[in-house]
Amino acid sequence: LVWTVIRMPTVRVELEVEGRKYSFSTPMLFIAVGERELKVPTLGGRIENGRRGLHVMAVKGRRRARLFVVALDAFSNGVREASRSPELDSYIVNNLSISVRRKRVRISFDGEAAMVEAPLEYRFEKDVLKLVAPDPAAAQEEDKPPR
Repeated sequence: LVWTVIRMPTVRVELEVEGRKYSFSTPMLFIAVGERELKVPTLGGRIENGRRGLHVMAVKGRRRARLFVVALDAFSNGVREASRSPELDSYIVNNLSISVRRKRVRISFDGEAAMVEAPLEYRFEKDVLKLVAPDPAAAQEEDKPPR
């Protein structure tokens, strides 16, 4: 992380929001499933009844001091308030593509880091996972001892 902040390499992001395509470069990108909040104390937690999709937050510019101010703003006032500034963009999308100059790039996810092949393609699929669970009343009947 320290080396990333010192070098401030950028990635190229392409995404589509409500039929309009956006393309930009950013030194810091955060992607999560479901709308998220950066405000303390939730700090990256899912917003209850938030919008569905991939929540993409991107910092504009490469000045370290400005990056620090944007982070403090998001931590204290929340993503919606911080994204009103010109230094932070926040989108909810179904697809996005990330390009880098190298063939492989290190990404962090769920507290882990891994080297992956570039470009990175993200896609949010709505309602494709079907969860099957037993009826709680039937499960309670099964737990009762036989007579």
